[in-house]
Amino acid sequence: MQKNYQLSKILCIEILFQLMLPSKRLFLGIPVIGNHQTELIDFQDRNRNNHNIRWVSAENLHITVHFFGDVPTERVQQLRINLAIVVSKTPSFKLDFNHFQVNPGKSPTMLWAVYNPQESFFNLHKVIAEIAQASGLQKPIIHCTLARFKPKSDDFSFNLSCNIKNPYIEIRQVILYESVLHPAGSIYKELDSFNLL
Repeated sequence: MQKNYQLSKILCIEILFQLMLPSKRLFLGIPVIGNHQTELIDFQDRNRNNHNIRWVSAENLHITVHFFGDVPTERVQQLRINLAIVVSKTPSFKLDFNHFQVNPGKSPTMLWAVYNPQESFFNLHKVIAEIAQASGLQKPIIHCTLARFKPKSDDFSFNLSCNIKNPYIEIRQVILYESVLHPAGSIYKELDSFNLL
């Protein structure tokens, strides 16, 4: 009986210790750069007359491959090792821009640049999700968030028609980001980068 009590006590201490450990809010993303980034910024500029909107800054434009959420600090290094192994075996590919839209749902909260379905992206998404031991995943809508709407804001009007002259993104690298929450909006810190084949 005493032995079981001691084991339970040790287990409780270990659980409390884990809960007290610092963590990092992480996601794997594809940075949007170059000529395509410039065209997305031009689209933002043409729609800045809208109020109650927080526009995503140029340096934060990205396409999320997988959101890991809060990862205990002591597990981050192993995650980096696993990502390096998986990504290094993944051939580079292209994403092709399709259109602009607000995110699906009755109460939209974001403005997106949407890209055509791409099996190479879905395969990368799947293997990364397996690393994260995620389950019940569906193929995501490949998108880059351009703006977020402030709560209870529905007074907006966008010109979604746009002729993108540089619709392709060459995907040769993915970035492991830490998302740091801030009153003015999330700040993304690059923790590591991984090159595709």
